[in-house]
Amino acid sequence: MSEITSRNYQPDLYRKIIRNVESSISDMMEPVFDKAVCMCLDKRSQEITIDQEFADLGWCLHKFWVGSGGTITYNCENNLDKSQRWNFATAFRQIIQQAKDENVKRLFFLEDDAKLTPKFNEVYPYIISEIRHVDFDMLYFGGKFDDPQCTYSEQLTGHIFHKNYILDLHAVLIDNRCFDKLLDIPPHDHQSFDGFIAGRHRINIRALITSPIIIAQKNGWSYSAGRYLDFFKDYL
Repeated sequence: MSEITSRNYQPDLYRKIIRNVESSISDMMEPVFDKAVCMCLDKRSQEITIDQEFADLGWCLHKFWVGSGGTITYNCENNLDKSQRWNFATAFRQIIQQAKDENVKRLFFLEDDAKLTPKFNEVYPYIISEIRHVDFDMLYFGGKFDDPQCTYSEQLTGHIFHKNYILDLHAVLIDNRCFDKLLDIPPHDHQSFDGFIAGRHRINIRALITSPIIIAQKNGWSYSAGRYLDFFKDYL
């Protein structure tokens, strides 16, 4: 049976957060990370609009190219699904290792089909303030909020929940204390990497997620899922 609780949610604290946000809304739009990296698939390079999507935020996005003409290729017995899982896991680990080598404190990881939701401008400033009051390894700005495999959900602030199973890595803030935990996960081809990480949420990775979700994925073909994804229909 799922355990749903809000025992640590403090309304008085949340009201204080709201006052802080409303008094300095422009300051709250500052990024809460040292570096933002976007994993880009070269096979859809002509379709990538991530720069335009995040241009108004003033974020500096570093692109990490993956694919047949990019930095990583792996052919797993001509099995496309396995190859894609391996490539994603290997690329993700390289990004984390680079962040660790550069002494990045917090890394914002994005996939190239990330898309701001209509709620972003309204909710993001509150989340930036609420982050100061929570402890996390990974904070998902998008993902499947109510996955059936999630058995624990706890509201920590007005817009941040702690869950023990969260899928999707298209927009996640990663604290440096989690780098080694992620690097300990070897690349593999038998399971989606986000699912593998989600399994660690129950063990040693403290994962939080925003509500509402403020960064989604563009509708279209998902190479990792192997199907057409209507994100707003399937996830929101």
